[in-house]
Amino acid sequence: HFVFVDTNSGHVTASLESASAAGSGRVLIFKDVKGYADTNHIVIKPNGSDKIEGVNDDTKIKVASGSLSLVCDGESQYFIFGERD
Repeated sequence: HFVFVDTNSGHVTASLESASAAGSGRVLIFKDVKGYADTNHIVIKPNGSDKIEGVNDDTKIKVASGSLSLVCDGESQYFIFGERD
Protein backbone atom coordinates (compact mmCIF):
# COMPACT_ATOMS: atom_id res chain seq x y z
CA HIS A 1 0.00 0.00 0.00
CA PHE A 2 1.28 3.43 -0.94
CA VAL A 3 0.42 6.43 1.22
CA PHE A 4 1.08 9.70 -0.59
CA VAL A 5 1.34 12.56 1.90
CA ASP A 6 1.06 16.29 1.14
CA THR A 7 2.66 18.32 3.96
CA ASN A 8 2.27 21.67 2.19
CA SER A 9 -0.16 22.89 4.89
CA GLY A 10 1.61 21.51 7.97
CA HIS A 11 2.70 18.37 9.80
CA VAL A 12 0.75 15.21 9.00
CA THR A 13 0.32 12.24 11.36
CA ALA A 14 -0.40 8.76 10.04
CA SER A 15 -1.63 6.27 12.64
CA LEU A 16 -0.90 2.64 11.83
CA GLU A 17 -3.54 -0.03 12.27
CA SER A 18 -2.69 -2.72 14.79
CA ALA A 19 -0.05 -5.12 13.54
CA SER A 20 -2.30 -8.08 14.25
CA ALA A 21 -5.05 -6.58 12.06
CA ALA A 22 -2.61 -5.59 9.31
CA GLY A 23 -1.27 -9.12 9.02
CA SER A 24 2.14 -10.60 8.39
CA GLY A 25 3.91 -9.19 5.35
CA ARG A 26 1.75 -6.06 4.96
CA VAL A 27 3.90 -3.40 3.33
CA LEU A 28 3.25 0.31 3.73
CA ILE A 29 5.20 2.97 1.85
CA PHE A 30 4.87 6.59 2.97
CA LYS A 31 5.97 9.26 0.48
CA ASP A 32 6.30 13.05 0.77
CA VAL A 33 4.77 13.99 -2.60
CA LYS A 34 5.04 17.78 -2.39
CA GLY A 35 8.57 18.07 -0.98
CA TYR A 36 7.82 19.85 2.31
CA ALA A 37 8.65 17.13 4.86
CA ASP A 38 11.87 18.91 5.82
CA THR A 39 9.72 21.72 7.24
CA ASN A 40 6.41 19.93 7.89
CA HIS A 41 7.24 16.43 9.09
CA ILE A 42 5.33 13.23 8.40
CA VAL A 43 4.78 11.47 11.73
CA ILE A 44 4.05 7.73 11.69
CA LYS A 45 2.58 6.42 14.95
CA PRO A 46 2.25 2.78 15.99
CA ASN A 47 -1.08 1.53 17.32
CA GLY A 48 -1.44 0.95 21.08
CA SER A 49 1.45 -1.16 22.35
CA ASP A 50 2.71 -2.02 18.85
CA LYS A 51 6.27 -1.04 18.00
CA ILE A 52 8.27 0.28 15.07
CA GLU A 53 11.75 -1.28 15.10
CA GLY A 54 11.22 -2.47 18.69
CA VAL A 55 10.29 0.96 20.05
CA ASN A 56 6.80 2.02 21.10
CA ASP A 57 7.20 5.53 19.71
CA ASP A 58 6.54 7.35 16.47
CA THR A 59 8.98 7.75 13.61
CA LYS A 60 9.24 10.73 11.29
CA ILE A 61 10.06 11.58 7.73
CA LYS A 62 11.97 14.86 8.00
CA VAL A 63 13.55 15.10 4.54
CA ALA A 64 12.01 16.86 1.54
CA SER A 65 10.60 14.27 -0.88
CA GLY A 66 11.60 11.51 1.56
CA SER A 67 9.92 8.14 1.89
CA LEU A 68 9.75 5.30 4.39
CA SER A 69 8.82 1.67 3.81
CA LEU A 70 7.49 -0.56 6.60
CA VAL A 71 6.67 -4.26 6.74
CA CYS A 72 4.46 -5.79 9.43
CA ASP A 73 5.16 -9.01 11.34
CA GLY A 74 1.44 -9.65 11.89
CA GLU A 75 1.80 -9.71 15.65
CA SER A 76 3.05 -6.52 17.29
CA GLN A 77 5.71 -4.83 15.19
CA TYR A 78 6.50 -2.95 12.02
CA PHE A 79 10.02 -2.97 10.61
CA ILE A 80 11.67 -0.34 8.43
CA PHE A 81 13.13 -1.87 5.30
CA GLY A 82 13.63 1.14 3.09
CA GLU A 83 14.22 4.85 3.36
CA ARG A 84 14.95 7.49 0.81
CA ASP A 85 16.49 10.73 2.05
